[in-house]
Amino acid sequence: MSEVYKAISAVAADLCGVGIGKDGTNKAQGFKYRSIEAAVAALSPLLVKHGLLILPRLKMDGLKQVGRDGTNKQGDAKFTMHTTLELDYVFVSVKDGSEFVCSSPGEAADTGDKSVAKAMSMAYKYLVFQAFCVPIEGQDIDPDAETHEFQGTTRQQNRARGAAADTKVDKADTKVVNEAQRLELVDLLTKAKVDVKIFLEHYGASGLSAFPADQFADASSRLKRRVGEAEADAALAGNSTAASDKPAESQPATTGAGKAADAGSASGAGKPKNTKVGPKVSRFRGVR
Repeated sequence: MSEVYKAISAVAADLCGVGIGKDGTNKAQGFKYRSIEAAVAALSPLLVKHGLLILPRLKMDGLKQVGRDGTNKQGDAKFTMHTTLELDYVFVSVKDGSEFVCSSPGEAADTGDKSVAKAMSMAYKYLVFQAFCVPIEGQDIDPDAETHEFQGTTRQQNRARGAAADTKVDKADTKVVNEAQRLELVDLLTKAKVDVKIFLEHYGASGLSAFPADQFADASSRLKRRVGEAEADAALAGNSTAASDKPAESQPATTGAGKAADAGSASGAGKPKNTKVGPKVSRFRGVR
């Protein structure tokens, strides 16, 4: 048998006798936990005693981070970095150099710059618990000094929507139109014959159900104006058709001077009158 397995077994034998006590308390959720400090303090002398090394190695593409804009329990805006990683831990016997590799994931969140360190602590602590069969009772979550509750959208999603990379605004707080306003937009878009996709892109909305409430008045006004122009255009087209279908009226015969006067007006009889027909019909203003 390789010396590395003998060393792992020896460490496990010593740990099962003394265990690792729960020296930490989560004040937010009120439970006891085994801290990373307690795990290292219990394990270090046994590793030295049995000639065993545990070396961390981050896997290729094993680190992932997501920035989240949210709020704390007091309602204040707070940015949180959420980190997940996967590490290979190489167990090495100092006696013959034999090795054994264990993988362990870690996950943590932090409002500062400690999310990676916290995730590594989580990965190492649970590696110790499982590799050496340390008895665990009850809930055991670490880091336990604080609890994060994510809200809103990720920073990558905000950036994709055109938000500034450093804007820390909780998108979940943005008010959207109610059902009656949504149905009104649907009706106006249909009557105005406006491309819904272009309309939504113009206002930066992902859909009519998520349309910003503070943009409703402007959008409704523009669409109603567009509907009015479309109706005026339709009425004009209807009048022109009716005029072309009307039969020509017979004209009374004239003589002498009357003929001369009629001749002057007759020369322009075939020309259309320059009649003002109302506002020019245009595309939905603001959308190009």
